[in-house]
Amino acid sequence: MSSVIKRSDKLLVAIRKLRKIIFDKFTARDAEIWLKLLNKQVKTCNKCIKDKSLSIGARRKLQTNIGHFKHFRKLILNRHVGLGPNSKLRNRVKWENVTWSFASRLRTGIILNLRHKDLDKFLDDAYLVCKQKIKAYLNSFHFIKVNTNFCGEFIRKCGDEGVLDFHYFNTKNVFIDQLT
Repeated sequence: MSSVIKRSDKLLVAIRKLRKIIFDKFTARDAEIWLKLLNKQVKTCNKCIKDKSLSIGARRKLQTNIGHFKHFRKLILNRHVGLGPNSKLRNRVKWENVTWSFASRLRTGIILNLRHKDLDKFLDDAYLVCKQKIKAYLNSFHFIKVNTNFCGEFIRKCGDEGVLDFHYFNTKNVFIDQLT
């Protein structure tokens, strides 16, 4: 199982390094190859998440990588969509469900940034999508507990060049009922 984590980490690093080339200058055939590779890696990671012998940290690591793979997959699929300033919400952000390792009522999802460079605009759109999902869950459950994590890709200046880094920000659990 640790080989799956290492392989997914290496794929993630390769995609981050080659991102400009991969997403700007590739053919339809290249897109097909990358989509197959990403889909296969997501399936493999989803299978591993269900393995009870993995630690919770390793499962969360796989979940995080799945989120990144789904983000890259969505970028490849949407690269020809017109994204003007008045584009539809679904072309700017997207909710994706993620497999969770525990058999419970727990639901895990990620909101993918498909367009934004401005954090405030992304958070405004992410709020709208999250609010819709919470309302939908509150129709099924009277009381839910919500926890959010933000993963941002930031450019850190290192000498004369910029280095891409992921930074994670977590919130405490918040209980929400139908009257909130």
